[in-house]
Amino acid sequence: MNYYHLVLAVDKEVNRWRQRIFRQIHQCRKETTKFKLLRNWHKSQDLSSLEFQNW
Repeated sequence: MNYYHLVLAVDKEVNRWRQRIFRQIHQCRKETTKFKLLRNWHKSQDLSSLEFQNW
């Protein structure tokens, strides 16, 4: 196994890890976005109910 093959093997491994990490980050972002949307929705609900109380 020469240097070139070693570099290729390492590169392949690094790419695999990078994809795995990227996928996890992407999943986290989706969850965070969902959470933010829900939170914003709740805020708007609260605001509308407050407005109704004020009427």
